[in-house]
This record gives sequence, C-alpha cells and structure tokens, in this order.
Amino acid sequence: MAKQKRISGRVAREVIRQFEIPRLSKAVMEGYRKLENLVAPVSDAMDLMGLEATVPSSVLRPVIPGARAIGQAVTVRNIKSRESMYRKATEKIDHTGSPDAFNIARRGDIIVIEGLMGVSNLGGHSATICHRMGFSAVVVDGSVRDPDAARKEGFPMWARGTTPITGKWRYDTVEINGTISMGGVQVAAGDLVLADDSGVVFVPFKHAAAVLAGVQKVAQKDINVQAAIDAGVDLFEMPQIKKRR
Repeated sequence: MAKQKRISGRVAREVIRQFEIPRLSKAVMEGYRKLENLVAPVSDAMDLMGLEATVPSSVLRPVIPGARAIGQAVTVRNIKSRESMYRKATEKIDHTGSPDAFNIARRGDIIVIEGLMGVSNLGGHSATICHRMGFSAVVVDGSVRDPDAARKEGFPMWARGTTPITGKWRYDTVEINGTISMGGVQVAAGDLVLADDSGVVFVPFKHAAAVLAGVQKVAQKDINVQAAIDAGVDLFEMPQIKKRR
C-alpha cells in the first residue's frame, strides 16, 4: 500500500485534487532528454498535430540563462486573497499550498504555478528546498522573489517577473494538481514540461509519445537542412530540401 502523503494543514484537503499524477514511461522521458534542441522542435511537432501549447521566453523568462528542464507537472493555482493582508500577517494566517505541492511531487518533477503578478509566488527558501528535493525546475505564471538564491543553487526557474513583495499574506492556494492556465495554455497535472532559453512548452500527457515521434522527424529534417546550408546549397533549392522527410 502506498504511503499516505502528509499535508500541512494550510489548505483544505479538498484543494488537493490528486496525490499521485499519471506517469509517463521511462522510454518516453529518456527520449525527450536525449533531444539536443528542446523547446523549438517540440513546438514544431505539436503544430503539425494541431496542438498549440508553447509560451515564449518574452512571457516566461528564465531566471538562469542557458538552463533547460524536463519533467512532469505538479500544478498549483493561487488567487488573490480576500482577507486583510495586515490581519493575515499579524495573526500568521497562511493559506499557501506550496509545501503540500512539494510533498506530493517526486524527484524530477516540475512545480508549475498559476500565480499573481507583483507579489511573490515562490521565494528563495522555496527554491532552495525544491533544489534539495531534486525537482527539475519551477515555472511560475506570475512573480517570484530572491532570484539570486535559485542562481546560487543552479536551480532552474521560469517566471513572468520578479518582486521584493511577499505573497504569503496576499494570495491563497485554491487548487493543487488540477488544471491551470500558464500564459494562456491549459496545463493538467502530469503533463510534460520542457523549458529552455526560448520558452516553455507544455505537452499534454496523452500526446507525449506521439509528439516525441514527431519531434524525431522534425529533428532529422533540421539536420538535413543544416547539412545543406553547410554544403552551400543554392537558396532557391532550399524549399525542396525542407519538404523532404
């Protein structure tokens, strides 16, 4: 019998939609890890399947340039608190669900947060904890703070921006491991998350294997095109080379 996950008590039990997310096979995960170029070819492959789920780095910016991350999504949704910030701060009323999300996640997972702008949805202490627990990254549609802590640990993060303002008293976590919105893209718990300098792509769980097969075709096509460029192929011949499979 699986060990029951502990909860912090900061959020109601029903906020946690599922304690275990669906898991992709090791073969599929390894196939994505072997990709030399990550987000762009996956985005291209998804286009050919009618799937649009890529958010550029102009929206979700890497905290550490040059970082890349691959993992399944453990999702968190935060909303602006209706309670008085002063009352929550002075009475230490905390409805943040990050500790529960961390406890649910496994090594290699990515914490994906639909959050608020202007206040921190994840700070330096949490980034350090995420690194210690072996998570691949954190992606936040909102603000984070203390980015230097993540940089010091070498822990990859993507976010809309940074702020010095704590969110602890200003937001409530209303859902963990449900479906959230990231840059206009719907992301479900268990979806595959890929991130690099160019942005973040969210691959729906049920399409992950098929997208990987498509990516491998796109990657080979890119290799053929680059080889033609290196060989000095005439510009007007290039469209025909790009059409070849």
